[in-house]
Amino acid sequence: MAVSMHDVARAAGVSQRTVSNVVNNYEYVRPETRQRVLDAMAALGYVPNAAARSLRSARTGLIALVVPDFRARIFADLAGPVVREAEALGYTVLIELTGSDREHAGAG
Repeated sequence: MAVSMHDVARAAGVSQRTVSNVVNNYEYVRPETRQRVLDAMAALGYVPNAAARSLRSARTGLIALVVPDFRARIFADLAGPVVREAEALGYTVLIELTGSDREHAGAG
């Protein structure tokens, strides 16, 4: 069973909000409190839930690139720079090939 923020808070003797502040690198946490939380996280093997963070922040870190076909060189040439720039900014690109089907691309 996954370790929760509640488990970390209980082990560190702090509130869940304090654990959240440490996980999100909030600067106004006392150093000794931060270390106590980090120690509890390490001892319990706590790993932040990326899906929960995405829901809370309304950001997934994903970009969709929808192209009709890679056989047309222009789309293949477009994808490379888009992927490289997105990765440099910390995003992941999902590529959807529509096969020239406008309805499948959401344009219908």
